[in-house]
Amino acid sequence: MTFVKQHKLGLVLHAPFDVVLPGVATPVQPDLLFVRQARIADIVTPKMIVGAPDLVVEISSPGRRPDRLTSRR
Repeated sequence: MTFVKQHKLGLVLHAPFDVVLPGVATPVQPDLLFVRQARIADIVTPKMIVGAPDLVVEISSPGRRPDRLTSRR
């Protein structure tokens, strides 16, 4: 996150933050996500991202079950 801010590369966000993917079960909340600077105005709103982020990271560990459910609103 610090590197992205220092170099003005884009936006790094962490859960909980909704990502709405049209045509897919929505919303989803990845653990970490990155949107490059050139796309921020196109897909980022104050409450959610509408469209696919440039990078999505889901963190897993031996003691944590993978996220397999989507929230329905």
